[in-house]
Amino acid sequence: MIEEVNYAVMFIGDLLRQKGLSDDIVMRFEHTLSGMLVHNFRSTWFVDQPHRGSGNRCLRIERGQMDPSLANTARSIGVSIIRLQNLLPTDITIWIDPKSVCYRSERSPLFSIYDEEDFSSGDSDSSNSSGQSAGKRKRAGTSYTSLPEALSAF
Repeated sequence: MIEEVNYAVMFIGDLLRQKGLSDDIVMRFEHTLSGMLVHNFRSTWFVDQPHRGSGNRCLRIERGQMDPSLANTARSIGVSIIRLQNLLPTDITIWIDPKSVCYRSERSPLFSIYDEEDFSSGDSDSSNSSGQSAGKRKRAGTSYTSLPEALSAF
Protein backbone atom coordinates (compact mmCIF):
# COMPACT_ATOMS: atom_id res chain seq x y z
CA MET A 1 0.00 0.00 0.00
CA ILE A 2 2.77 2.43 0.87
CA GLU A 3 4.40 2.06 -2.54
CA GLU A 4 1.16 2.73 -4.41
CA VAL A 5 0.34 5.73 -2.23
CA ASN A 6 3.85 7.11 -2.78
CA TYR A 7 3.48 6.90 -6.57
CA ALA A 8 0.16 8.76 -6.47
CA VAL A 9 1.49 11.39 -4.10
CA MET A 10 4.66 11.93 -6.18
CA PHE A 11 2.46 12.37 -9.25
CA ILE A 12 0.43 15.07 -7.49
CA GLY A 13 3.63 16.65 -6.20
CA ASP A 14 5.00 16.85 -9.73
CA LEU A 15 1.81 18.52 -10.93
CA LEU A 16 2.25 21.11 -8.17
CA ARG A 17 5.94 21.64 -9.02
CA GLN A 18 5.07 22.08 -12.71
CA LYS A 19 2.82 24.98 -11.66
CA GLY A 20 5.58 26.61 -9.60
CA LEU A 21 4.87 25.56 -6.01
CA SER A 22 8.14 25.52 -4.05
CA ASP A 23 9.91 22.24 -3.33
CA ASP A 24 9.64 22.83 0.42
CA ILE A 25 5.86 23.20 0.32
CA VAL A 26 5.46 20.30 -2.13
CA MET A 27 7.54 18.03 0.11
CA ARG A 28 5.42 18.96 3.14
CA PHE A 29 2.27 18.39 1.08
CA GLU A 30 3.53 14.97 -0.10
CA HIS A 31 4.54 13.87 3.39
CA THR A 32 1.22 14.92 4.95
CA LEU A 33 -0.92 13.47 2.15
CA SER A 34 0.97 10.15 2.22
CA GLY A 35 0.35 9.70 5.92
CA MET A 36 -3.30 10.62 5.58
CA LEU A 37 -3.92 8.24 2.66
CA VAL A 38 -2.14 5.28 4.26
CA HIS A 39 -4.23 5.80 7.39
CA ASN A 40 -7.47 6.16 5.39
CA PHE A 41 -6.84 3.17 3.11
CA ARG A 42 -5.98 0.60 5.79
CA SER A 43 -9.57 -0.64 6.06
CA THR A 44 -10.16 -0.82 2.29
CA TRP A 45 -6.91 -2.39 1.05
CA PHE A 46 -7.44 -5.93 -0.26
CA VAL A 47 -4.44 -7.22 -2.23
CA ASP A 48 -6.36 -10.38 -3.27
CA GLN A 49 -9.31 -8.28 -4.53
CA PRO A 50 -7.77 -5.03 -5.83
CA HIS A 51 -11.04 -3.48 -7.02
CA ARG A 52 -12.83 -4.09 -3.72
CA GLY A 53 -13.09 -0.75 -1.95
CA SER A 54 -11.61 1.16 -4.89
CA GLY A 55 -14.25 3.88 -4.64
CA ASN A 56 -12.79 4.77 -1.25
CA ARG A 57 -9.28 4.89 -2.68
CA CYS A 58 -9.70 7.42 -5.45
CA LEU A 59 -8.75 11.07 -5.33
CA ARG A 60 -11.08 13.21 -7.39
CA ILE A 61 -11.21 16.82 -8.43
CA GLU A 62 -14.40 17.41 -10.35
CA ARG A 63 -15.36 20.81 -11.76
CA GLY A 64 -12.95 22.35 -9.28
CA GLN A 65 -14.47 20.54 -6.27
CA MET A 66 -11.46 19.38 -4.28
CA ASP A 67 -11.19 15.87 -2.84
CA PRO A 68 -11.39 16.10 0.99
CA SER A 69 -7.98 14.43 1.42
CA LEU A 70 -6.34 17.03 -0.81
CA ALA A 71 -8.21 19.90 0.84
CA ASN A 72 -7.40 18.70 4.36
CA THR A 73 -3.74 18.25 3.46
CA ALA A 74 -3.53 21.76 2.03
CA ARG A 75 -5.25 23.20 5.09
CA SER A 76 -2.94 21.37 7.48
CA ILE A 77 0.21 22.78 5.87
CA GLY A 78 -1.15 26.31 5.46
CA VAL A 79 -1.92 26.32 1.72
CA SER A 80 -5.29 27.79 0.82
CA ILE A 81 -7.81 25.59 -0.97
CA ILE A 82 -8.18 28.26 -3.66
CA ARG A 83 -4.44 28.22 -4.31
CA LEU A 84 -4.45 24.43 -4.55
CA GLN A 85 -7.42 24.53 -6.93
CA ASN A 86 -5.50 26.95 -9.15
CA LEU A 87 -2.48 24.65 -9.22
CA LEU A 88 -4.20 21.33 -9.93
CA PRO A 89 -6.32 20.30 -12.92
CA THR A 90 -10.04 21.10 -12.61
CA ASP A 91 -11.02 17.54 -13.54
CA ILE A 92 -8.89 14.55 -12.63
CA THR A 93 -9.42 11.20 -10.95
CA ILE A 94 -6.55 9.16 -9.51
CA TRP A 95 -7.22 5.53 -8.56
CA ILE A 96 -4.91 3.99 -5.98
CA ASP A 97 -5.36 0.23 -5.97
CA PRO A 98 -3.18 -2.68 -4.88
CA LYS A 99 -0.45 -3.11 -7.52
CA SER A 100 -1.77 -0.26 -9.70
CA VAL A 101 -2.11 3.52 -9.73
CA CYS A 102 -3.71 5.28 -12.69
CA TYR A 103 -5.50 8.50 -13.56
CA ARG A 104 -7.56 10.22 -16.17
CA SER A 105 -8.74 13.73 -16.76
CA GLU A 106 -11.92 14.66 -18.52
CA ARG A 107 -10.08 14.95 -21.86
CA SER A 108 -7.60 12.10 -21.67
CA PRO A 109 -7.46 8.34 -21.85
CA LEU A 110 -6.53 6.34 -18.77
CA PHE A 111 -2.82 6.70 -17.94
CA SER A 112 -0.83 4.35 -15.74
CA ILE A 113 1.31 5.93 -13.04
CA TYR A 114 2.36 2.61 -11.54
CA ASP A 115 1.69 -1.00 -12.43
CA GLU A 116 3.51 -3.61 -10.39
CA GLU A 117 3.70 -5.97 -13.38
CA ASP A 118 5.49 -3.36 -15.50
CA PHE A 119 8.00 -2.65 -12.77
CA SER A 120 8.61 -6.23 -11.69
CA SER A 121 9.24 -7.37 -15.26
CA GLY A 122 11.98 -4.78 -15.67
CA ASP A 123 10.32 -3.03 -18.61
CA SER A 124 11.50 0.52 -19.21
CA ASP A 125 8.14 1.73 -20.51
CA SER A 126 4.56 1.50 -19.39
CA SER A 127 1.52 1.87 -21.59
CA ASN A 128 -1.78 3.55 -21.04
CA SER A 129 -5.08 1.98 -22.02
CA SER A 130 -4.85 3.30 -25.57
CA GLY A 131 -1.52 1.55 -26.05
CA GLN A 132 0.53 4.75 -25.88
CA SER A 133 3.77 4.49 -24.01
CA ALA A 134 5.07 6.93 -21.43
CA GLY A 135 8.65 6.72 -20.17
CA LYS A 136 9.45 6.22 -16.49
CA ARG A 137 11.63 8.50 -14.41
CA LYS A 138 13.47 7.97 -11.18
CA ARG A 139 13.12 10.14 -8.12
CA ALA A 140 14.41 9.25 -4.69
CA GLY A 141 15.20 5.76 -5.93
CA THR A 142 11.70 5.11 -7.24
CA SER A 143 10.50 4.85 -10.86
CA TYR A 144 7.22 6.30 -11.99
CA THR A 145 5.57 7.46 -15.18
CA SER A 146 6.77 10.83 -16.49
CA LEU A 147 4.44 13.75 -17.02
CA PRO A 148 4.90 15.36 -20.46
CA GLU A 149 2.11 13.46 -22.25
CA ALA A 150 -0.05 13.59 -19.16
CA LEU A 151 0.23 17.33 -18.67
CA SER A 152 -0.73 18.02 -22.27
CA ALA A 153 -4.16 16.57 -21.43
CA PHE A 154 -4.82 19.34 -18.89
